[in-house]
Amino acid sequence: MSRASGRRRDWLLPALTMLVLGALGGVVWWVVATPAEYVRQDGQVVMTQLELSRRFAADGWYVVIGLLAGLIPALVLMMRRHADPLVTVISGLLGALAAAWVARWVGGALGQDPAQMKALAEALKEGQTLPVPLTLTWAWEVLAWPLGWLLGAVGVLFATPVAEPEEEFSAPSTRP
Repeated sequence: MSRASGRRRDWLLPALTMLVLGALGGVVWWVVATPAEYVRQDGQVVMTQLELSRRFAADGWYVVIGLLAGLIPALVLMMRRHADPLVTVISGLLGALAAAWVARWVGGALGQDPAQMKALAEALKEGQTLPVPLTLTWAWEVLAWPLGWLLGAVGVLFATPVAEPEEEFSAPSTRP
């Protein structure tokens, strides 16, 4: 494999892998996270403490999924890089950041539509519940994906022995 095609592969493979994992991560997030629910009580739509804890647990699932989805491919792809480790690290980092947003969008799109929430909440009868759309509470949670990637990439780089440069050895001349 030529150096140019190896470099091209080091650019494309991590970024595309992370985008695919972002879509899969969004589906996994939607499956494992129990969405919080609003309930109509005393004429108001409220969220109980238990439901608030479910909302934060959904954020926790997103972070765990992101860390693992960044860490595992980084370990594998960094060990199999072809040309330049820096290219692979940067490509994977950018791919992980994009994957975080893809996962956030996919997980949210599979859940309740936020645009319909007000109308659905007003239609609730006493004691009925309404699931909250699957969203992140804080925007910084998307950094779990690139953080996972960086942890894996740096781990491989530090664990890989550095090849010593080959020097030409010339024996000292014995001639006067």
